[in-house]
Amino acid sequence: PDSRYIVIPQHERPPPLPSSTLIPSLAVPVAKRFVDFYYPLITHGLSADLAMHYTPNAQKSVSVGGAHSVVTGRQDIAMQIASLSGATFVVRGVVAQDTFDHQGAHILVTGLIRMALSPSNAILHQTTLAPFAHSISLTPTTAMPAHTNDPYAFQIHNDALSLLTAEAEISADAHRATTLSHAPPPHMQQHAQTHRHSGPHPPPPGLFG
Repeated sequence: PDSRYIVIPQHERPPPLPSSTLIPSLAVPVAKRFVDFYYPLITHGLSADLAMHYTPNAQKSVSVGGAHSVVTGRQDIAMQIASLSGATFVVRGVVAQDTFDHQGAHILVTGLIRMALSPSNAILHQTTLAPFAHSISLTPTTAMPAHTNDPYAFQIHNDALSLLTAEAEISADAHRATTLSHAPPPHMQQHAQTHRHSGPHPPPPGLFG
């Protein structure tokens, strides 16, 4: 068939919840599976195969600095993925969260990317490695009609990859240098962050200091 799935292996599936028909959160195991298979396929140029792991009406975007490219559908997604062929990824961090219905997963992957040398990738040749942030939404096949009824099988529905070019990185460094010009010594920074959020207003949700 023309659809393929990200399937959590049997040995990585969490045990069922006691006295419940609900399966436990699958966000972490499916995130691990995603990272293991997704980036090697890009490196080896298997864009057509990778595109089959997206839902038929999936959306994907690539952002480089202030430029954005957004596509919809497997054919255009395959072409966009092909533009990254040969790139290698160094994953530094992964955050996995449940979706609202507790069935899908939202994943944020951060790390470094080394682009393959080609004229189309010249914009990133300013640096050997560029930081990236990759946001992905995975939908279980049980939520899609005419698909396998396997709660451990997922497809990609939203995919947003952002690459930070050297120019953007320099701007970010300049901004940090301006805002942190009077920062306390390293051994006092944790205390300063704690003190900064100790007022009557709690820190914003999701903020980590």
